[in-house]
Amino acid sequence: MEKRRMIINYMLIIFIGVILFLFSINKKEKEELLIFSGAANKKWLDEVCKIFGEMYGTKVDVVYGGSGYVLSQMILSKRGDVYIPGTSDFMDLAVKKDVVYKDKILDIAYLEPAIIVHVSNSSIQNLKDLAYKSKRICIANPENVCLGKYALKIFEKNLNETERKLVISKISVYAESCEKVATLVALNAVDAAIGWSVFQYWDKNIKVIKLRKEEFGEYGVIQAAICKYSKNKRAYDFLNFLKTNTVKNVLIKNHYIIERSSE
Repeated sequence: MEKRRMIINYMLIIFIGVILFLFSINKKEKEELLIFSGAANKKWLDEVCKIFGEMYGTKVDVVYGGSGYVLSQMILSKRGDVYIPGTSDFMDLAVKKDVVYKDKILDIAYLEPAIIVHVSNSSIQNLKDLAYKSKRICIANPENVCLGKYALKIFEKNLNETERKLVISKISVYAESCEKVATLVALNAVDAAIGWSVFQYWDKNIKVIKLRKEEFGEYGVIQAAICKYSKNKRAYDFLNFLKTNTVKNVLIKNHYIIERSSE
């Protein structure tokens, strides 16, 4: 009888242990934060996620890529806590697809379009030089990368039909992310690209040729929103954390624009 009681108690302890273990695993999964982000955010977001993780004891995983690519991944997997595209174009698409909370969208920083070239390239000085002095041009894929959409708008706004056709004919790469655009220029694999001005701080081999405000039109607006797939309360903590001076200082340190110029 005593032996039977000991066996029952032993099995009960094992059962309770298994339940507690499964509960802890489930709790851990809920605590982990999953962010889908445009690649243009990597330099500042990695640092911010590290600080947030240490403050809240939460593991933060970030999936980077073209803003459209990661949005598609998020929708297909039906997972994700926070979406941070490179510009508002893809946030608008996320709202249209009803996968983020429209009232939980936060403006974080701004990106300025520019011509980017290798530091050794002195022949490209303006947009028209892309048509007449370059052979290999790179733009991001406009289907899935916000930077590519900006490139096409800039060509349309500033070049005549002949110049646009020349530029389009010289595009040798439609890159899958902002990071890939910057890498190709840094490696001197292309003559020029339309990038973000912040790229010059990503690699010493990148030189920026700034555009006038009337040439590029609008700044890219980096935004963040809570995903409708999220059941993690830390997502709201993270969105609130993005409003703090800590994050503002990280953005400034990494040369992101926090106030738009009207010029």
